[in-house]
Amino acid sequence: MNRFTRTLLAIAALVSLSSAAAPASAATCGFTAVAGLSFGAYDVFGPNVDAAGSLTYVCTGVLPGDNVVITLETGGASSFTPRQMQSGPYRLDYNIFLDATRISIWGDGTAGSVFYGPVVPPEALPIVVPMYGRIPSGQDAHVGVYTDTIIVTMSF
Repeated sequence: MNRFTRTLLAIAALVSLSSAAAPASAATCGFTAVAGLSFGAYDVFGPNVDAAGSLTYVCTGVLPGDNVVITLETGGASSFTPRQMQSGPYRLDYNIFLDATRISIWGDGTAGSVFYGPVVPPEALPIVVPMYGRIPSGQDAHVGVYTDTIIVTMSF
């Protein structure tokens, strides 16, 4: 394949969700929808590739003082900066952000990452939390389908 026409498909999927309830809370919260990140084709000579997705959750039985916090783990990488997708033995750097400017890396609050919340959830209304992804340009990646699995944890 011509070096100047190589493209690859990159997908970051959020597939594992969990919830942890604080003992004093009477609230019940859960994810109702996940729109994972799908980056599409990546051209090694092109610009950054951006994608957007979202998590949707609903809480019931909310009491004063109840808060929701959502964290993401590193996935297949050993750190938040960068996360890495994999295709066989090959890796492709990317990240997930809480903001559209793609500055605040969504993680668990360690190693320079931030998390969603704490937020007082409204009673029985779906809350859509956007997430923003980016594959930085200039990576010499091999052709393939790249994926990563991120564990998302909701605490309330």
